[in-house]
Amino acid sequence: MADKAVLCRVFLRKCMISPLIRASYRSARCSTSHVYTSQYAQYSSVPEEGDTDEIDRLRNVSRLPDYLRRRMAHIQEPARPSVEQRFPHLLSPNHDRWTYGKYGRKSGVNPSKMWPSKEELQEIMGDEAEFEMTLQEMWAKIEADKTEQTKMRQDKEERVVKQMKKMPVLLEELQGKLKKAEEAEKAQEEKRRSMMNEARDYFGFDIDPRDPRFIHMQELKAEEEKLAKRKRKKEDKQSRLMAMLSGSGKDSKAGKAKNKAGESAAETTETDSKK
Repeated sequence: MADKAVLCRVFLRKCMISPLIRASYRSARCSTSHVYTSQYAQYSSVPEEGDTDEIDRLRNVSRLPDYLRRRMAHIQEPARPSVEQRFPHLLSPNHDRWTYGKYGRKSGVNPSKMWPSKEELQEIMGDEAEFEMTLQEMWAKIEADKTEQTKMRQDKEERVVKQMKKMPVLLEELQGKLKKAEEAEKAQEEKRRSMMNEARDYFGFDIDPRDPRFIHMQELKAEEEKLAKRKRKKEDKQSRLMAMLSGSGKDSKAGKAKNKAGESAAETTETDSKK
């Protein structure tokens, strides 16, 4: 009985709540539709034929502010006075000059306002006198620049002519360098080939030059070459020493013979004088 009572209460509660939910849903849907229609009603209404501002506002799909949209390439219109009042820097003479230069008469700026005043002219003249050159100085600088450029061009032409005269010698030197490089490359290739043949004869099979055994063989060969070179130097030194010793002996004998001949000649002269 208790379970049946609980089920009855739940059923009655659902029956009471569901109509309330449906009613609240209907009211919310009606309110959102009303807001939607009130928000976009301005775009669904057709503007009058002479209302250009409304037409421009509807065409403004970019949603940019008016002072920015007027700068677009297909519009190119100056800012309105209301915008200029909101931005004080747009009221300066420089901005008027910029506006007239860009939009022309359509800007509505009086051209007479763009000329500098007497105070501004005095300030400009003072700045020019202090920081800028005079007309005579500008002409002198231009002439000096022309003279310098002419001299540089002449020096360059003379240098080119001088170098062109050396061209045959330079080409010959280049050919000689290329020939030497080619010969050196051939010698290196021949040396590498001979090393590979020696390694094949030493090991009895072909071996990679990066193999540690090949490197060890090359070290041994280099050591043997060093010893042979030292031996040759020693032999050359000994041969030169022997040649020097033999030469000094011959010179001493020749000197003694000359001394004897000189003494005999002196004796003969003395005997002749006594007679």
